[in-house]
Amino acid sequence: MVINQGKDRLVAQVVALIHERLPADEASSVTEFANQYFTGYACEDIMSREVSDISAAIMGSWAIIQRHDIASPKVRVFNPDYKKHGWQLGRTVIAVLARNTPFITESIRGELNRRNIVIHTLHSTIFSMIRDQQHQLSELLPARSVMKAPEGHQQGEEVLLYVEIGHCTDQAELADITATLNSILSEIFLVVDDYEAMTACAKLAIADAKNLPSKQSAINDDVPEFIQWMIDDHFTFLGYEKLQVDYSGSEPSVSRVEGSALGLLRQRQSLGSTDVYNSIKGPATPE
Repeated sequence: MVINQGKDRLVAQVVALIHERLPADEASSVTEFANQYFTGYACEDIMSREVSDISAAIMGSWAIIQRHDIASPKVRVFNPDYKKHGWQLGRTVIAVLARNTPFITESIRGELNRRNIVIHTLHSTIFSMIRDQQHQLSELLPARSVMKAPEGHQQGEEVLLYVEIGHCTDQAELADITATLNSILSEIFLVVDDYEAMTACAKLAIADAKNLPSKQSAINDDVPEFIQWMIDDHFTFLGYEKLQVDYSGSEPSVSRVEGSALGLLRQRQSLGSTDVYNSIKGPATPE
């Protein structure tokens, strides 16, 4: 309780400083942003910080959310510097703004762990925002607000992820981290957006599997059961493609059905065609 009271006092000091530095209307909006931002924030991550640094970091985060096309993520990797940002920290900061989507935090953490990068702080906050047609922030809604966006505007939930990692001054590495995180987030959107469609395709595959012209009845039973097991929240579908086999030539050929790719396979090629070809290349005609 003492720690929480200390945190509340610190946040109050940050808010007071924001009101000193900004016009009243803007200060009110930034205060709402700060209060939502610090909800659930680990006390030990801010108690040792200077009030001026925290307030500058908040205003920097506020600047990040001002314009954002939620169709694509925004990733910023930088070393806070007094001259450039108005605050300083002996760590590298990663700020990610994206539409609220599953797997974002886990994926960012996984990539940093893969690189053996030490994570000192990781905090995510979900905001409900209204943006105009130019993707400019029109209004930050209170937490749990049920307000609807006016005509010509878009309302949505966006997640702001704040990460502190070990200090890195290698500009090439910082650029590579930025590019990789952007790529990962784009792939997350592909998977999440197509998940229902991939699940629907899996259900259709159950019906197809039951009608397989196999002489082994166990296959006709086991394959549908296995697909249903995957559908029942035991598996995360990352990609899907439909393959077709052409037996008109001297050897069978396998290709992806145009327009069938979903999830990651919208941007990637799989070994599916090769695997199917290798499994059937013996006979030149179907069973």
